[in-house]
This record gives sequence, structure tokens and C-alpha cells, in this order.
Amino acid sequence: MANESKRTGKPEPPIAKPTEEEEEKDVTHARRRRHWIWPVGLAMAGIGSAAAFFLRGCWHAHMTWPARYDEEFSYQVCPNCGIKRLFDENSFHAYGPYGYDVKELIARERAARIRRLRRHEELMKTQKRIE
Repeated sequence: MANESKRTGKPEPPIAKPTEEEEEKDVTHARRRRHWIWPVGLAMAGIGSAAAFFLRGCWHAHMTWPARYDEEFSYQVCPNCGIKRLFDENSFHAYGPYGYDVKELIARERAARIRRLRRHEELMKTQKRIE
């Protein structure tokens, strides 16, 4: 009864164990199957990288000389696409995100400065409490 099928009630044939030769064939077949996955994955990664490289657009490699917006902020412009980035005249390097609107970039920078200042004030208050 333990060897009977649940649907038909007929006895099932015993399951034959594979021979050593059959097991070896299965192992080599599995190795062959896995062997082609790595090169295909590498090719797909290469194709994806190439597509990202070509579809990315402007790389902003050449930026204009810094232009002053007001007494506090300067910015650079990419001559290829027109995107702008804030520029620090003291350290002579660009910083912050890229954007097409200088006023928005300046507003973001001012908000970030206010957040940093508030965090610093909170840190100083907690240090005074500890001492």
C-alpha cells in the first residue's frame, strides 16, 4: 500500500538509483551549462556600460571661467549643454549639484548652510550640557 499511486491506486514502479556513470554525466553536464553563463554576463555588462556611456549625454568636461552672481556666489557654465554649477573662489573649485537655474542652486546652498549651522549650534549646546 505504501508503494501505490494516490490517483489510480495502482502500484508504482520502484525508482532506480542512477549508476556512477550517469551521475558523472549529470555533473559534467551541469558544469557545461554553468560555463557559458559567466561570459554572457560579462558581455551584457559591457553592453550596458557602453549604452550608459553613449546615452548619458554631456559630461561637462569643459566649464567656462567662473562668473560672479553676487558678492557671495560665483558659478561656472558648461558651454556644451548650458548647465551651471556653483564655484568657490577661495578654494578655486566647483561644488554642489548641477542645475540650469542659478537662483535655485543658490537657494539650495543657503538652505544647506542653515542646516549645517543649526546642527553645529545643537552640537555646541549638547557639549555644554555634558561639561
